[in-house]
Amino acid sequence: MPKTSSSDASNEFLYLQVAEQLEKDIRSGTLPLGSRLPSLDKLAKSYNMNRLTVFRAMTRLKRDGLVYAIPGQGTYVADVLPDNSGETNGRKRNVTIGLVSEVMIEGSVGAYHADIISGMQRTVAKASMHLTLIPAAQIQREQDMTELLNGTVDGFIFVGPFPPRVLDRILRYNPPVVLCDYVYDGQPIDSVCVDNRHGGECIARHIIGLGHRRISVICGDESQPAEIQRMEGIRSVIRSEGGGDAVLHEVPGDFTRESGAEGIRTVLKDYPDTTAVICMNDDTAAGALQVIHAETELDVPGDLSITGFDNINIAYSTHPPLTTMHIDRHGMGRMAVQRLIERLEHPDTAPATIMIQTSLVERGSTATPSPAPSAVTTA
Repeated sequence: MPKTSSSDASNEFLYLQVAEQLEKDIRSGTLPLGSRLPSLDKLAKSYNMNRLTVFRAMTRLKRDGLVYAIPGQGTYVADVLPDNSGETNGRKRNVTIGLVSEVMIEGSVGAYHADIISGMQRTVAKASMHLTLIPAAQIQREQDMTELLNGTVDGFIFVGPFPPRVLDRILRYNPPVVLCDYVYDGQPIDSVCVDNRHGGECIARHIIGLGHRRISVICGDESQPAEIQRMEGIRSVIRSEGGGDAVLHEVPGDFTRESGAEGIRTVLKDYPDTTAVICMNDDTAAGALQVIHAETELDVPGDLSITGFDNINIAYSTHPPLTTMHIDRHGMGRMAVQRLIERLEHPDTAPATIMIQTSLVERGSTATPSPAPSAVTTA
């Protein structure tokens, strides 16, 4: 195997040179079908490259079906080579997608993310692929990432936000990656995300259009992009379409039902003239409705309109049913898998961002404000 000088090209494309040379050696028979490849250290020495560059080249060959890894044994040339279209003659190789999310760290997944994962699972099953759940803690070390890419997974889907330092470290290895329900501005990466700002604008426009001018918001976790973007949309519409007399009160929350309960108590105590409450998700709204029914004599929507966001199953079963913003969560999961498949098949295409639009679902929890709202009475 000839050596490749590191002065021949920029570091960004050195791994491509190594991958191309290895592919030539495989297709010419220099590296026979089914044979075990030398270790990364030996290959790095042979090509006069560092270990990471050779690792990236091997990842590319694995992605293209030219080699495969057996954990604890090594990396082998495929028994049957794919043709130039990427299809294996007489056999399709198994593809495993690693699903990584911090929402799975504590062993529980909320309804919102469960629907996204369900959409992924259905799409993976139809494509005869495999979906492996990987807790975020499992990719903290460099050794963990190396083992995953060298025998466990072919590509990753990251659900939800991740610290930039984690994403930057992972992307050093150049794995096929799609971000789902998140956009990372640090590097160009394939992403499937929600247009949360537009959703915030729509729900605020609905409330303003009904005639409400004393509006409170029970916020979500302020560190989450969805919260930031939804609030940007809400504030924008209140300012531009509120007729100059609209007042917006913001109450802290964290997307949970408990924060909805505490938030509505704060609204009723500190902002008793509120006629509409916008909640950052349906769980928050459900918590608020529970307190209204149990601790006050207020009528929804006669005295107080309540809205949610996401349109999860609970939005159908609250009393009254919840006006909310619909997000195609199953579709988001499906598109993330489809985008990763495209990335595996066409690794050199430019990254793309797919934006999922939201839509208003009007139910029984919103109405025009009462001209004389009832006084708040504690049960």
